[in-house]
This record gives sequence, structure tokens and C-alpha cells, in this order.
Amino acid sequence: MRRQEKMEALQQAQLEVEAFQNRLEILLSVHKECSEPINWKILSQQAPPFEKGQPGPNEQAARKKLEAYEPGFFEKLFHRDSDRKKQLQKEVEKGKALDVDLYDEWEATKEVAERVLAGDPKAYKMAIETMAPFDDIVDLGSGFDFHFVDQDVVEVTFHVEPQEVIPKTVKLLTKTGRLSQRKMGKTMFYAYYQDYVCSCVIRVARDLFALLPIRTVVIHACLVQNESTEFCNKKVQSFMA
Repeated sequence: MRRQEKMEALQQAQLEVEAFQNRLEILLSVHKECSEPINWKILSQQAPPFEKGQPGPNEQAARKKLEAYEPGFFEKLFHRDSDRKKQLQKEVEKGKALDVDLYDEWEATKEVAERVLAGDPKAYKMAIETMAPFDDIVDLGSGFDFHFVDQDVVEVTFHVEPQEVIPKTVKLLTKTGRLSQRKMGKTMFYAYYQDYVCSCVIRVARDLFALLPIRTVVIHACLVQNESTEFCNKKVQSFMA
């Protein structure tokens, strides 16, 4: 029993160290991910999915099944053919609803694309909110504010809360496979913090250039006030790309 408990403790220790290392790897490799460039011109010129007022592809497919339906022997025998027809008719109605959504989505996309190409700041904001390219960074414990100076320049305030992002404890395995934990020193903490901020700044710039037809991105990295630290809410670094 003790041997089993020892093995479980060693496995748990290994899992905790791996989780710690994975966390650091994620924090320092944020810049390696990037959104695919969006061609707003193509989106603005995209043809509608079907002619308005005419049956759409989903309705057509469902209606085709309804018209092709022929009840089998047992369906007729047990009077199940009417139930099946009702089900297929419901599928036609469902198809109509899907086609409405499809057309509405095309109209909305076309409108946003035209406004983005015209340099409309509200459309820029809408595109960022819709595509949500920074959700993974937000999940790590950081936040963003966007200011659209003009159609070519976007200013970003990147809010960083170090105590929420950077692990407070260093976890290592001893030679015997046991878990060793110690408080992360200031030098190591700020080294990881600096690398994380730089990684995020690169990522933000890359994503914005991929998402919007802009020429300049200005990013202010700001510490977020935290009562448990000596951090203050001030700009710590500004970058321009």
C-alpha cells in the first residue's frame, strides 16, 4: 500500500512540474500564433449565397428529400408515412430558417467589409470583437483597450496583471522524483514578465495587421494595480509597429 502511495505521489509531482513548465511555455510563445490575413475586398465583392426571395440551398435540399419520399410497405402498414412526411416538412421549415440566417450573415459581412475598407473605426472595432483574436491572451489574465486614431493607426492599451499571469511558485523535481517548490525570485519573475509582455506585443501587432487594413500599431503595456504587490497602474513600455 505504501509503495502504491509513493508511486502516486511521484506521478502527482511529475504532473505538477509538467503543468508549471507548460504554463511558462504558453506564456512565452504567445507570439507564435497569428490569425490568417483577411481580404476585406474579396469579402465586400462576394456574391450572395442565393437570390433573395428565392428558395435557399438548405430549403432546396430539404424539399428535395420531401418530394422524393416514398413510404415503404411497413410505413404504410402501420400508418407511419404521415408522421414521416410531417418530419420532412419540418425539415423544410428548418431549412428556410437556416437560409435566412445564411443570407443575413452574408449581408452583415458585406456591410462590415465595405465599412472596414472605408476606414470606419466602428467597423474596425466590430471586426476585432467578431474575430476575437486575443481571447487566449485574455484567458491568461490580461486585457485590452483599443483606440482608433484614424483609418491607418490603432492604439492599444495592453493591461497586464503579473500576479495573475506569472506563476508565483517554481516547481521542480528532485533527484529522487519528489516535488520541490520555492517562491519565484524577483529576477526570474521579471524576466518571465518581460518575455511575456514582448511576446504579447508581437502577437497583437501581427494580428491587427492581419485583421485590419492599417499601417501603424501603437501598443502601451500597462501594469494593473494589485493590492498584494507594489505594482502601480502606469505605462511601463510603449511599442510602435
